[in-house]
Amino acid sequence: MNVGDEHSRSLWMDVKVAAGARPLKADARADTVVIGSGIAGLSTAYELSGQGQTVIVLDRGAIGSGMTARTTAHLTANNDDGFRTMIGRRGEKLAQDFYHSQAAAITRIEMIQSREGIACDFRRVDGFLFPGPQTSQTEIDEERDASQKAGMPVEVAVGLPFRGHEKTRCLRYPNLATFHPTKYLQGLARCIQARGGKLFADTAVVGIEEEDNEVAITTEGGRTLRARNAVVATNSPIDDRVALHSKQAPYRTYAMALLLPRGKLPDALYWDTLDPYHYVRLHPGKEQDYLIVGGADHKSGEADDAEIRFEALEDWILTLVP
Repeated sequence: MNVGDEHSRSLWMDVKVAAGARPLKADARADTVVIGSGIAGLSTAYELSGQGQTVIVLDRGAIGSGMTARTTAHLTANNDDGFRTMIGRRGEKLAQDFYHSQAAAITRIEMIQSREGIACDFRRVDGFLFPGPQTSQTEIDEERDASQKAGMPVEVAVGLPFRGHEKTRCLRYPNLATFHPTKYLQGLARCIQARGGKLFADTAVVGIEEEDNEVAITTEGGRTLRARNAVVATNSPIDDRVALHSKQAPYRTYAMALLLPRGKLPDALYWDTLDPYHYVRLHPGKEQDYLIVGGADHKSGEADDAEIRFEALEDWILTLVP
C-alpha cells in the first residue's frame, strides 16, 4: 500500500512537488539511483547532483507524496523521548552526536532554501517544552540538565500563551525552525532536474541486486536501472541488507490544522511532556494563521478509533486556545 492511497489529506498536499514526473518506461543508467522521493530521497539527490553525479529518483507514488507530505514539519534538534531518556539508554556521546547532526541538518535546509530561492516559509522560531498534567517539576529540571549535556541550548522560562499556563515553568529551546515541507521538496526537485537529474513517479521497485561492481534495480514494470550506487530512502527499507525493518515499529499519529486569527498565538513550536505527547505549531495563511496540532500516537494496528482521537485532540487544544 502506498501512503498516497490514504483518505486523509494534509495542509501541504495541494502543492505538487513534480507534476510532470511520469512512470519509467525504458531501461536506464545513472551514477546513483535514489529510491524514495521524500525529504531524505530528494535531499540526497540534490546533494549528489550538485557534485556532478547523474541521478535518477524513483517513487512508487507521486513524487513527494509520502510521509514528508504528512509531517507537521517541526525542525527541531530535540527528539521524541527527550535527551534524559537518550542519555540514559545510549550515553552522552551519542546524544551529543545526535544533537549536532540534527542542528546541522536544520542549518543545511536554511542554507539551501536561501541559496536556491525556495519560497517555503522557512523561519527560525523558539521551541517550548511544557509540563503535562501530573508532571513534576523535577522532570523539567532533569530534561534541562540532559539537554545541556547533549550540547543543546536551553533555558528555563515562565509563562506560555495558553489558557491556564500564564505562569507555567517550561523549557525554551532557541533557534529551532519550521517550514512548508512540500514547497521545499518542490524547490529541490526543480534544482535536481535543472542539473540533469530525472524523477520517475508511479514506479515501484521490486528488486535490488549488487553485481559486477554495480547495482541493478528492477521495477514492477519490468525495467532495469544500473548504477554505481543505490540509495534506499523509503520510509521503511525495501531491501534486507541490514534488516533494519525488523528493528522498526510503525506508529500512527494524528494531526489537524485549524484556522486561527492572525497574531493570536506567537509563532513557535510547542510540545508537552505526556506520553504520547501533544505538539503544536503555526503556519501562516493568506488572511489567517493555521494552528497545527498533533498527538494521540499509537503503534499501527493497535487501535481503530481515529474519530475519537481527533475529537480528543480538538478538545485538548480548545482548552488551551479558545
